[in-house]
Amino acid sequence: IFDYYLLIYKFCFKVLHTMVADVVYKIKGLHALNAVMENIKIDRSGMVNINAISRASTYLRKNKLVLIFPEGKLEEKPGKLEDFANSYAFLSISENKKITPIFIEGKYGFFKRAHYMIGEPILPTANANPSEEEIEALNDKVRDKILTLKNKLKQAKKYSTKKVFTSKLWFMDFMKITSIPIFYLIFPTKKYFIGDKKKIKK
Repeated sequence: IFDYYLLIYKFCFKVLHTMVADVVYKIKGLHALNAVMENIKIDRSGMVNINAISRASTYLRKNKLVLIFPEGKLEEKPGKLEDFANSYAFLSISENKKITPIFIEGKYGFFKRAHYMIGEPILPTANANPSEEEIEALNDKVRDKILTLKNKLKQAKKYSTKKVFTSKLWFMDFMKITSIPIFYLIFPTKKYFIGDKKKIKK
């Protein structure tokens, strides 16, 4: 959830229509918030999310931004990148829209700072009816790019100056320290894990 808010903070002057898991919608407050943000509900029952993909296509055709977390769930092992669902690749090819890869190192404790790195946009060859091979090839390309960003961020952090307080990030620190307790009071959340680990392609 905090990855989502981090990106809202980064793109604060743009509206992000985000694909959000159905478990989040079980919390009344978050359900209302997602409705206001016009986010896209993803059904995790194993069914093909035709309605979600159709809605995302509509947003893209209006030149709006669609935010997709391709792993689609919490990581099983900290620091390990999970397999990517490839609906985002299908949308990119079929709607002729670029993909901007972002790697997030989500550390959200009181005395930790989350880091992210944004890569160059990837524009695939347009095809209204992409083949499985085209979709998988783009999926692999994006995943490799995310891994490259992860390694670049790791290297960059080796040479960064660590400070407990820094004027550059004071606002982020203030928002984090004040909002995290309030967030959990208003929206008491739990961690959900998909036990069957079904691989949903589209």
